[in-house]
Amino acid sequence: MLRPEIAYVMTSFMKDVVNRGTGAPIRARGFKFNVAGKTGTSRDGWFAGFTPNLVCVVWVGFDDGSQLGLTGAASALPIWSDFMSVALTNHPEWTGDWQMPEGVKQQDIDPLTGQIAKADTVNKRSELFINGSIPGPENTDATDETAQQPPTVSDGQETTKDPNIEPAALPESTPVEPPRAKPTPKTETRPKTDARDPYDGYSPTKLQGTITLDIDPTTGLIAVDSCPVIRTRTFIIGQEPRKYCGPEYHKKAPSTATASKARVP
Repeated sequence: MLRPEIAYVMTSFMKDVVNRGTGAPIRARGFKFNVAGKTGTSRDGWFAGFTPNLVCVVWVGFDDGSQLGLTGAASALPIWSDFMSVALTNHPEWTGDWQMPEGVKQQDIDPLTGQIAKADTVNKRSELFINGSIPGPENTDATDETAQQPPTVSDGQETTKDPNIEPAALPESTPVEPPRAKPTPKTETRPKTDARDPYDGYSPTKLQGTITLDIDPTTGLIAVDSCPVIRTRTFIIGQEPRKYCGPEYHKKAPSTATASKARVP
């Protein structure tokens, strides 16, 4: 539930909608009662308005969700105005105005700056503010959060500090040993070897990851320049072939010396 001062200020906003906003056509139709409301436009048209004692909402649209093509002010607002004019005329007890609660102040401001209007401000506007929210350094209102608390009392007397009582000594803190630095792990550097043979210099048990090699698919061995077909494959290290291919592994040689070699990705 809204606090009374917040509800009152929000109602004032919606009164402005009717008096000088999108709901102003109500006044052009001769509607004289104090009301607050809000237009709504999507694919439908809406107008919701209320007095201190009566609420009415009008919707205009199609059941199949088709576009209405009219704003809430052009479609729903005239219906709302006609109904509420008759209802409030026949029931004057539903009319009236909202009473300003405590905690709200009315202040003239300069609409160009949003600050408190000065004596020479030409176009002043009176607006409502919750205590503590008036703009500018002139605001001296105390809010709930900034209000000073009364002094603590005991048996009707203010609590004072006895100069003869010394404050209790703080317990000695136990020294905390600083955290020890973790040793930096040593990174093993592999010896640089011939790029053609990845196995020289260290054993397969030290190999990790994968390795990509050119393979002769007919023999499954590491391809050499004389292989008629070369295919690139990736192996888990330790499962790749160790031997190189050669002419002795091929029963048939290429038909011509200039035959092109097929490289399959």
